[in-house]
Amino acid sequence: MPSADDLFWKDVAREFPACREVRYLNTGTIGIMPRSVLSKTASLAYSYYLRGPARVDVSSETYDALNEAKKLLANLLGCEEQDLAFMVNTTEGINAVLMSIPWNPGDVVITSDTEHPAVKAPLSHLEIKKGVKIVAVPAKAAPPDEASLENAFREAPGEVKAVVMSHVSYTTGMLIDLSSLARVCHKHGAVFLVDGAQFAGADAPHLRESGVDAYAFPGYKWLLGPEGTGGLYLAPSLRERIEPSRAFPHSVNWKEGAAPELKREAEAYQTSTPPVLNYAALGWTAAFLLDIGMDAVAERCRSLARMFKEAISSIAGFGVVTPADPGRSLGLVSFTINGFQLDDYLKAVEHLYKHDRVVIRAVSNPPALRASFHLYNTEEDVRALVSALKNLKLPG
Repeated sequence: MPSADDLFWKDVAREFPACREVRYLNTGTIGIMPRSVLSKTASLAYSYYLRGPARVDVSSETYDALNEAKKLLANLLGCEEQDLAFMVNTTEGINAVLMSIPWNPGDVVITSDTEHPAVKAPLSHLEIKKGVKIVAVPAKAAPPDEASLENAFREAPGEVKAVVMSHVSYTTGMLIDLSSLARVCHKHGAVFLVDGAQFAGADAPHLRESGVDAYAFPGYKWLLGPEGTGGLYLAPSLRERIEPSRAFPHSVNWKEGAAPELKREAEAYQTSTPPVLNYAALGWTAAFLLDIGMDAVAERCRSLARMFKEAISSIAGFGVVTPADPGRSLGLVSFTINGFQLDDYLKAVEHLYKHDRVVIRAVSNPPALRASFHLYNTEEDVRALVSALKNLKLPG
């Protein structure tokens, strides 16, 4: 007989009809919006465009939803509203911080060797345009920790102005400890900028408590919002150290008879004329997660991931890249198959979808398959994935 917990999560899964059509295990790429939020967003969109967006009452209603979205996100993330700026994705947030730091040729950024292009592309820009040196800490076998970061500072070929790392690696699923790394960064006077794409929404990062200076995240992965949404957390102390590299009307304080001043709130980094409907939807998905409780969401992600890791590691020919310890990982699990190269993994992804209706992805650094386990997934999904993988033909 199903337990009360099983019945609860089955009820949650009903909010996601896509999960009845396929085994959707790819939240780490794009998550699924709850049906109730989609319905609410559609109603707001009809009202907004059919009644006239620039009407005072319509505009007020929509921007109230936008402001409420920021409150809800701040609650989920563990910060204040003035700490948050809306972004279109993680990359925009990473850029907003890096391009606001004053750089000199020879300055250094420390990162890891398993970062997403959302981090690597802005860093390459700094390397090409500003002469900044990029130092990558090895992270394929173990996540960066205090010792490896301290060593990177000692051996850096110049002044380290920033450390940029993922909270959860998109390739390995390994989780870093924000507080301990933040202490090292602050000891050396460096900005600690975090890519939170694979953490925010699967768990609550408690940003003000963590000590991070900046945290960029998408709204459309684990937060379950629409594409084209995301955010940037800027700690109050960092907002006193840097200024926006670009400006919008709300980025500037104008006072009659006085020189204009750049604002210090995170909103100063946010583009004008935002896609208000999308951000309203993101607020409602945050409310959906908060209603369930972020501790419960995180435990669900870890429980399903642990079940899969235990099952797949017991099968000959398979290896698990992501740590078995749930304290060092979350909902992402990367795993390998003996003899497989990247092209084999790409073919496996296609095969699993066509033959088993299982949706996962391949990653390349290191080459592996990756499954994502979120609140709408079930134990049946885990068993179906394991069964499908057992039937994959191994090379040779």
